[in-house]
Amino acid sequence: MSETQNWNAGLWPTLDTEAAAVNATRLGVLAALLTAVGTAEATVSSDAIEQLLSDHIQAFMFGNAALFFAVMFGIHKRSRIAAVVGFCLFLAEVAFLIARIGVPHGLAMVAMVVCLLWYVQGIRGTFALHRFRQ
Repeated sequence: MSETQNWNAGLWPTLDTEAAAVNATRLGVLAALLTAVGTAEATVSSDAIEQLLSDHIQAFMFGNAALFFAVMFGIHKRSRIAAVVGFCLFLAEVAFLIARIGVPHGLAMVAMVVCLLWYVQGIRGTFALHRFRQ
């Protein structure tokens, strides 16, 4: 296997076995966990964000963190609906943050792209597991 094929397999693995699908699903769980913790942490600890966000929006962000924890549990239980909802919620949160604060730079942008890829892997994994178990 060439180096290019190894790189592509890491970014977009083939889900030809149930074990590979479970591993892809775990990436979705990790993405939801990171999103939930990151949302809650940013809402609580950042003075800059507290100045930008009203109390109503802070309450919304805490609710959003709770939704991501629920999505994490759903993906852990191999729910296809939870995987798709988590991906859509993540896109909505990213759009909200970009509209409110601006486009992130550096590590924040890298983290968003990685989480986006992990949510997609979670979707792929849950659908593949459903296909294997039929």
